[in-house]
Amino acid sequence: MERYIPIYLITGNHPGFQSYYTPAVTYDPDADRPIGFCDGFGAHAPGGAYGYTEALQKRRWLEELNAKWFIPFLERLARGENVPIEEIQKAYFDLFGKQLPCKIHTEYF
Repeated sequence: MERYIPIYLITGNHPGFQSYYTPAVTYDPDADRPIGFCDGFGAHAPGGAYGYTEALQKRRWLEELNAKWFIPFLERLARGENVPIEEIQKAYFDLFGKQLPCKIHTEYF
């Protein structure tokens, strides 16, 4: 069975998923550890995935990676609140004037 998985690029004004060596913060709402920190998107770029509460402990990283705008959403998610992706997308658009970057990955089961 094929499943399509959206991965959102939370880092504000990031050059995009093709920027292999630019640090970034990602959000996969369906993952067990939905917040990702990476040194880029290249095959050898280090990174890690965190739960909402764990990611909040990395506040400095969020600030340094221009993802401070996402912290209020992260706090709500950590409390167990359902935050619609449309609300996050609107906040990103209002702040940066463009759509929240999203890449669809395919996963096979």
